[in-house]
Amino acid sequence: ASDVYKRQVKMKGATIYIVGYNADGTLASGKPCLLCRRMLKNAMIAKVVYLETDGSIIEVAPSEIQ
Repeated sequence: ASDVYKRQVKMKGATIYIVGYNADGTLASGKPCLLCRRMLKNAMIAKVVYLETDGSIIEVAPSEIQ
């Protein structure tokens, strides 16, 4: 098996937690961009948990992120 496949299998079903901060220390959205969403899907990550600018916690599958 290829190294890429081996790394994918290690992450299959995993949950990733994301938070973002602006340069001034204020909260930024942790919502993954389009490229990151594709990478999360390819890595077989099961759930993405990220913090929004209002402090709310979002829990979704990578395929559900708009």
